[in-house]
Order: sequence, then structure tokens, then C-alpha cells
Amino acid sequence: RQKEDLLNEYGFRQEKIIVEPSAVNLADFSGLDKKSARGRYGISQDKIVIAYIGKFSIIGHAKDFNNFLAVFKESLSKTKNLFLLLGGLKAEDMAVFTEAIKHYGLTADAALLPHLPFNKVKEYYAISDIFVLPYAGEVLRQYSLSPIKLFEYAACNRPIICPATENLAEIFNAEEVVFYKPDNYNELGEKILLLAKNQDLRL
Repeated sequence: RQKEDLLNEYGFRQEKIIVEPSAVNLADFSGLDKKSARGRYGISQDKIVIAYIGKFSIIGHAKDFNNFLAVFKESLSKTKNLFLLLGGLKAEDMAVFTEAIKHYGLTADAALLPHLPFNKVKEYYAISDIFVLPYAGEVLRQYSLSPIKLFEYAACNRPIICPATENLAEIFNAEEVVFYKPDNYNELGEKILLLAKNQDLRL
């Protein structure tokens, strides 16, 4: 779609545009050691860690995580061994999310971890059991995103829950990720509980 926008709206010539698919180097996500990573950050080995690791704004606009926090709180009330990891926060994000975590009564059930350079961030991936991409559907559609974050999650060989927007469905299928209807946060909660309660689905 972005190529079509450049052609139709801005008059770029076709031969001036090259479209390259997103990708990651699998070697960057090998050797994930969950036990030692959790030990370093004081996170229980017994918890099922639901994680979002990445940026908390896009093209200058904050991503709305309030619905995700509410969904996690509801899921926690049904499955007590859940733990939330939000990793990659910049200083300005940390204060906002610290208050949000307090607001939802999740202080003891969540970890907010700061931004790390790429060569160290795989520690956060190692901690995690289930990755969630809780973006609003409009965010994904408006910017025609196929987030590199999803490819990083997939490289870790852990289950992923993400919205079933057209652009994501072009890349992943229902055997590779767990889809939920965009902006249907009740269904997002159902998918979290489905994976949390079924270890076989997390393997």
C-alpha cells in the first residue's frame, strides 16, 4: 500500500521504488535463557509472562495501551499465575506507565523495563512466554504496518497474539500466530486465557 501511495499521491516513478520485505537475523534471537534472565530481573520462574517489548509511540503518536492493561487485569482475575512485562520504555514512557500500572492495581503483577540497545534486548525476549501486539486496528491500517516487532517475536519461537488486520494476515497465518479481531478486547482476553491455560499451545 505504501508503494501505491507514493505512486498515486506523490507521483513517484515506478522504477524509483524498491519494496523490500521485513526480516530479522535469527541468530540475534538464539540461545534465549529464560531461567537466568528471569533471575536477573527478579521475575518468578513459575509465572506465565505476557509481554509487549518495543516502542510505545509511533510516528510521534502514543499507542493506546489502556485497553490492554484492562484486559490483562481481567485475565489475571481468572488465572492468577500471569505476569505482565512491558519492555523498552523510554524515560518519558516510564512515568506514564508507572501511573497506569498503579491505576489498574497491577504493581505486584507487572514489570516495566527500560529501553535497551538491540544487542541486549533479547534478555527481555527470554523472560517472555506469550507475546502480544495490542495495537489498535486503526494504527496498523493507517500506517500500513507490518511491524518488525512481529518478526522478532516469531524468531523467539514463542506464541504471538495480534490483531487480524489485512496487512498482518498477508504475512502470517492462523497456524503461525493467534489472531483476534482488531479492537475486540474481549476476544484478546480470551486468546490470552486460551494460551495461558494450555501449555501444549505454548510449545
